[in-house]
Order: sequence, then structure tokens, then C-alpha cells
Amino acid sequence: MRTIAGTMKIHMELEEKIARFKNVEACVVFQSGFAANAGTVSAVLGKDDFIISDALNHASIIDGARLSKAKILVFRHKDVAHAEEQLASVKDDPGKEAADQRWRLLHGWRHRPAARPLRRCGKIRRHHDG
Repeated sequence: MRTIAGTMKIHMELEEKIARFKNVEACVVFQSGFAANAGTVSAVLGKDDFIISDALNHASIIDGARLSKAKILVFRHKDVAHAEEQLASVKDDPGKEAADQRWRLLHGWRHRPAARPLRRCGKIRRHHDG
């Protein structure tokens, strides 16, 4: 395991091969979904950003959000209207230029795939230039 033994040559070779396959500059391989969620959210967002998060997100998403130091607003589980309200409340935060504002809508609806309101979330994202 990478977290126990550290990064080995085999890890670096795997990441290089995946990056070449995907035609990207680089990639990172995580040992688990938990590590991926915690690591990527905290790497992409920072203290000047906003996270609009579902109340029942997985602990790994919540941990990643906390590690990012972003401002976190929680919306009621699967309540897309409440998510949009939360987003509207930070849309024009006076602390940043509008062009520099970043936000992410984090949802981890996993129990009932047919009930996932992803299309509505996509509309919110497009409407608010997210």
C-alpha cells in the first residue's frame, strides 16, 4: 500500500502509463475511493472557493471539503431547489471578483440511482456558470 510503504517505482510507472493512455500530462492513482475523494476535492478547491454539499454526502467527500478550507454550504438531501438557494447566496460574494469565484456542487447520491436529480443539477451548474 502506497500510504504505508510510500511511493514506489511501480506506482510512478503505472501513473505514467495511464497518463500516456489518456493523453494527459500526468495523473495520480489513489488506493481507494475514500482517498480519491478526500485528495481530489482538497487539491482542486481552496479557501477562496465555495462548496455546495448534499447533507448525506459520503464521509470521504465531507473530509475532502473540510481539508480544502473552502466555504461549505450544505443543502438538504437531494433537494436541488435548496442547493440552488445555497448557491445563489454566495453567487456574488463581495470578497472576490466575479470572474475569480469558483464553486462546486458535491453530491454523492448512491442509494437510489433512479432518483438522482443529476439533470437538474446540470441545469443549475450551467445557469450559474459553474
